[in-house]
Amino acid sequence: MVGLYALFLGCGGLLAWAFQTLSHRLNALEAKIADKIEASTNSPEVLTALKSSLSEIIEDTLENMQPPTAFDHIAGAAVQFMQMKMMSTMETLNPLLETLEHDDNV
Repeated sequence: MVGLYALFLGCGGLLAWAFQTLSHRLNALEAKIADKIEASTNSPEVLTALKSSLSEIIEDTLENMQPPTAFDHIAGAAVQFMQMKMMSTMETLNPLLETLEHDDNV
């Protein structure tokens, strides 16, 4: 019986040692990752380059924007009219397709 207690105590000690070793490894890994993140976010060159590239993208987008023309409005109305016609056609086709599917299943 004493041997069984000693075995359990030994296994518990081994398990505690393994958890402690794992804890130290994870802490070291966390410190390395935190250092790399800190180095990359504190770099003024990276932030300056990112800021300038974003500024260029915004400026290019604003320079290339044009107000809609009369043709754009007419084309939008025509497309909306065609979509309404297509949707009404689909509503009339839907019962026909359902009857065809029902006939095929029978």
